Amino acid sequence: MFVFVALIALIVWLEFDSRQQSRSALAGIHTIEIERDSFATIKLTKLSDEWQMITPYRIGVNATRVEPLLQFADLGNAAYHGDNGYDQAEVDMSATGLLNPAASITFNDTLIALGKPAADGERRYALVNHRVQLLPEWIWSLIHGGVNAFANLAVFADATDLPETLYVISHENDNADQQTIAVASSAWRTLQADKVMQKPDANQTPGDSPATRFYLSSNATRTEETTLADIFSYTPHVVISTGGEFVYVISHETFNALLN
Repeated sequence: MFVFVALIALIVWLEFDSRQQSRSALAGIHTIEIERDSFATIKLTKLSDEWQMITPYRIGVNATRVEPLLQFADLGNAAYHGDNGYDQAEVDMSATGLLNPAASITFNDTLIALGKPAADGERRYALVNHRVQLLPEWIWSLIHGGVNAFANLAVFADATDLPETLYVISHENDNADQQTIAVASSAWRTLQADKVMQKPDANQTPGDSPATRFYLSSNATRTEETTLADIFSYTPHVVISTGGEFVYVISHETFNALLN
């Protein structure tokens, strides 16, 4: 009886120790790099316990989207240190899609290459530490959401700095009778973009040139210091630039609601 109890205690302790090691390993992850064919590399880095995207744009990250990546890192870590799967020398790397992987995720220095989906449709071939594993398919959908799967789409992330009243001012050259609309900042404080995209090149004329340009200002008399954002109204959507190398995209319906 004593031997049985001791055995159970040992199993529980080993499971607890394994969980502790797993948490420690995840806590030690400070960079995540996602590479996909024909797309810009996405690089996330952990700064002061907060995740930030630094490539292709510098923007805050939606922390809830990082959690599944860390879950996948936990699976990858177990695969890295285990002996499951098959040595890559024993596998037809072309048939698994791992000869030229279409995507990969690197956690710190640990690379997980992703190949083709398995026959069951629920798992995907992955190469971890020279061994071919089968890891969950959901990771493919997540990383192919691209930048917008991870970016924090709050247009004004530090909304507490916004004054109670904002001013939307039409661009001087777009309208002979310049208009200034005073708006409550409450809706702008919680504004979520539909997506972010690369900032248009100011030196090139876009195929669909802006119909109207606005400024968002903290003062009715606009200066460079009071300007919070540049707003361009295109035919398909409205874009908001707050100074980064990207712009936030919202619909005309959302923009019109912000003006009321």
